[in-house]
Amino acid sequence: EYEAPTEELDTLSTDMPDETPEDMEPDEPEEELDETEYEGKTYKVPKEIKDALLRQSDYTRKTQELAEIRKAAEFERQSITAAKEADEAADELKSDLRTVDKALKSFENVDWAKFAANDPAQATAYMLQYQQLQMQRQQLSGGLEQLEHASRASREQAHSAALAQAKADLLQA
Repeated sequence: EYEAPTEELDTLSTDMPDETPEDMEPDEPEEELDETEYEGKTYKVPKEIKDALLRQSDYTRKTQELAEIRKAAEFERQSITAAKEADEAADELKSDLRTVDKALKSFENVDWAKFAANDPAQATAYMLQYQQLQMQRQQLSGGLEQLEHASRASREQAHSAALAQAKADLLQA
């Protein structure tokens, strides 16, 4: 029978690592994890995913900013259109008012008492026309005043809204 030298076995067994086969897998470098915030919570994620989340967040932010800019531009366009329409209406009222003022001016030097004594029917007809022109002038003048007041209020409201938006933008920045 053959007996193996024990001394050699002892050295062989001490040279062997104490690792199991599972432990002998090649070491993979651990992925570096970065902290990132997503929807109000902080997570540790691989760098590639963090970059993707940041791109998505940036895209969302820019989309929201663009929507706000479009909304502001639409509001501005509507304000400008309303102001233009109000200015056109005011110009038309002013033109009508000038026409009525010219017609009233033709009655300026009339001696109504003398006219009524000479031709009572004609004087009554002219007096009626004169009174109608005066009423028309009052209506036009009142309408112009209301339009200018509404236009001024609308412009002040738009100005206040623009200031509020600018303040909100500054606070956000």
